[in-house]
Amino acid sequence: MADKRKSIIKKKIGRKIQTREYESLDINVEIEEEIEWSDLKERQKKTNGISKILIKDYKETMAQVLEDLKLSQVKATVTSNSKESSDELIKKVEEEADSLF
Repeated sequence: MADKRKSIIKKKIGRKIQTREYESLDINVEIEEEIEWSDLKERQKKTNGISKILIKDYKETMAQVLEDLKLSQVKATVTSNSKESSDELIKKVEEEADSLF
């Protein structure tokens, strides 16, 4: 079995909401976790888990802020101009990173 490595994973998600003309509100959630892993697949799985926790926390924080301040939420959409799917990009990065260890 490979030696266990440790990494500190920091992730942050945020959004600026315009509440009125010339007035905006920043909502940010940040997480920092230390993980142990023996290969990149395990590291990626744990990092993805941290992302899920971060997104859940962000959604709950956003909902609470909007409710407490009596603001409405405007949905945003994200589009990608990438010719490759995100899964293909992740695989390519993993393969390149594997060669580093």
